[in-house]
Amino acid sequence: MKKKNKYIVVIILVLFLSVGYAYLSTNLDINGVSIVKRNVWDLHFENIVDTHKGATIDIPANISEDKLSIDYQVTLNKPGDEYYFYADIVNKGTMDVMLNNYEITGLTDEQKKFITATVTYNDGTELKQYDLLEKTEGKDTLKIYVKYRTDIEVEDLPSKGDSEFRLNLTATYVMADENAKLRSNKS
Repeated sequence: MKKKNKYIVVIILVLFLSVGYAYLSTNLDINGVSIVKRNVWDLHFENIVDTHKGATIDIPANISEDKLSIDYQVTLNKPGDEYYFYADIVNKGTMDVMLNNYEITGLTDEQKKFITATVTYNDGTELKQYDLLEKTEGKDTLKIYVKYRTDIEVEDLPSKGDSEFRLNLTATYVMADENAKLRSNKS
């Protein structure tokens, strides 16, 4: 009989502790609704104006169908020949964007001796990381410039006949954050 009483006491003790634990517990709930507003990312090229001084325009600068790239082909025949064009970068999206980084590639060290290639804003200002392009019709105009240099020595001229190069500019824009800066001399 003593053994049976021990089991009953243990069962009652376990039930009492379980009820006591359940009695002292509380559930906390958080219920809410979040709404994500529709946003549009629409950053692209528009409007090209090109010009040249002595360069032969084989294929005029033109914007691709998706408006995300520009292609051109020119021949620079002699020192002093230059080609440049202007292209608008337009933000028709619903959020501010900023230039995260950019890179100009395509010239070898030998070609850099006789070719100058730059990309600036139309006012001559250099592109800078965090340059802001505001939402809804924000616009900047780039000047893409290639010149057969005149400040060269005979030994700097192309060593093997014609020298073809493919100038590439890759500009990466991201959603603007607290680092974004409006260009002060923006025209």
